[in-house]
Amino acid sequence: MLPSALEARIRNAIAAPASSAAYDIESALDEVLAGVGLRRADSGGRIEFVGADPVVPSPLRLAGAASIALVAKSVAVA
Repeated sequence: MLPSALEARIRNAIAAPASSAAYDIESALDEVLAGVGLRRADSGGRIEFVGADPVVPSPLRLAGAASIALVAKSVAVA
């Protein structure tokens, strides 16, 4: 993702903070994994997210971001 695209996404998130749990975390994970040439299937097993974000009021999905980062690292190690 280009820095200008990332900046636009952050600005949009700040302008319209997350207010519901409606979020496709699997697609977000796919986007992160694709950036390093991986897929969910590379994990060798099943990936499941439990819970919902936002956990606390925030323009960014903090728990989702942490979850995606940890799962992406796990897929890379697998």
